[in-house]
Amino acid sequence: MSTTIKNPILTGFNPDPCFLRVDDTYYIATSTFEYYPGVQISASKDLVNWKVVARPITIDKEDLRGVPQGGGVWAPCLSYDGKKFYLVYSRISSWYDDPYKDVENYVITADKIEGKWSKPTYLNSDGFDASLFHDDDGKKYYMSVRWDYRKRGSENFSGILLWEFDAKRKALVSKPQVIFKGTDRGLVEAPHIYKHSGYYYLFTAEGGTSVEHAQTVARSKNIYGPYELHPFKHFITSYETDKYLQKAGHGSMICDKDGNWYYAHLCGRKLCKGNCVLGRETAIQNMEWKDGWPFLSNGTNNPSDTFTIPYDVVREKEKELIEFNKYTLTNVFQSVRTPMDGKYKVVSPTEIEMTGGTSPRCRNDQSIFVVRQKDFVFHSEVELEFNPETFAHLAGLIYRYNEDNLYLIAMSYDEDKKKNCITLQRYMQGNIVFDERIDYIDGNKVIFTVDADYEKAKMGYKYNGKEVIFAEDIDTSYLSDESAYPMGFTGAFVGMYVGDFALHSKKAIFRNFIYIGKDEK
Repeated sequence: MSTTIKNPILTGFNPDPCFLRVDDTYYIATSTFEYYPGVQISASKDLVNWKVVARPITIDKEDLRGVPQGGGVWAPCLSYDGKKFYLVYSRISSWYDDPYKDVENYVITADKIEGKWSKPTYLNSDGFDASLFHDDDGKKYYMSVRWDYRKRGSENFSGILLWEFDAKRKALVSKPQVIFKGTDRGLVEAPHIYKHSGYYYLFTAEGGTSVEHAQTVARSKNIYGPYELHPFKHFITSYETDKYLQKAGHGSMICDKDGNWYYAHLCGRKLCKGNCVLGRETAIQNMEWKDGWPFLSNGTNNPSDTFTIPYDVVREKEKELIEFNKYTLTNVFQSVRTPMDGKYKVVSPTEIEMTGGTSPRCRNDQSIFVVRQKDFVFHSEVELEFNPETFAHLAGLIYRYNEDNLYLIAMSYDEDKKKNCITLQRYMQGNIVFDERIDYIDGNKVIFTVDADYEKAKMGYKYNGKEVIFAEDIDTSYLSDESAYPMGFTGAFVGMYVGDFALHSKKAIFRNFIYIGKDEK
């Protein structure tokens, strides 16, 4: 028996997957950028049902205050040497319009995937997308992109560097060597090395993170090269195709205990305007070996909409009411750049108290708990109990991509009318619009709602038994990599926000947070 599973397997913002199997458990580590805690590690026993089991980059490891949009924690590499888990990651402090791309690369280790993870050991700042390879002779090697700030465009990405790595000292112990400069697709990055049948196989991403993205494979008998290119040159790409899964590339492979091979990769699903409103997601492909080379099992280098596993399995339905507990507040909800430590109190599994922080534009100390948008069509709602005393008090439901691309429906206070009021703020490519409409209410409890339907959404509220649509012209395409300002790497989130622009002390109560995905999976 076998089961065919629809891709993507990790929907919503889940880019740069690093695929790993340890015994009978599969792991996928994905990037989190400015979202906190950093690095998302999901686990599965069947390749179909995945649960987040760790986000190891906590405040004792990285303080992400002030990092730019799309900065923070990039491209994790999760590996296991038979004794310990290793996690290598890059912290990006500047990029985009800065030629230097300030970066620090670190390694942390743990005996168990759930932790406790060690404190970070700094490795270097020469490039990003760092990774670790454990050879079968006991040696370990470290790789990263060589970044040349003097050049422009794709030439900044000037090759893949390789060092020997000393596990006891957690240090690089050799001079770096350039082992691969990529192909004419350019922008070579995200190196991973595998050893199979006497060859070293170097997987690299190329073409950037948009539609030209690709996974390039090369092999050599010597880890330092020279490397010969795959017969297809690009092992996988969606470029210049109308495939359902676009942006295919940046991935890694595993073999199960029965000898079946799988490849996990980044992808995106475009809507009619060409925007991927769910961000960059993770898909899995069946793969096989022919004449000493890995190939997708579909016989092409284009991604398939589905993959097959050789046993029966049912895709489990996720819970709609997301409870507030130790697990969800670490592995389901996320804050931005900083932890919510000291800013919240769990009152009950369905009720949380949050203390107001900075504005939705601020890169420091926002008071926010959000979850990924995983579906093109979804409904989310939350009940708010709030007693604002000034216009500087603001709390409600936020639907965001970043500080320059978001929608916020919230309760505040009008001193002139001495009443609570409902308002809507729109942040679209850095342009802020405060809707002229203001609804006044007599009470302090309201249920805020958002209903998304592909590239459109409506936001509203429920009050005194009535449901009010406040805005039905929400354009979700602004919450995508393609429209985000100045450039996007992440994805859309929905959740709870509290601002206190006076004293950072006003408290709000949220109850019964619901996310209902309506896509067929």
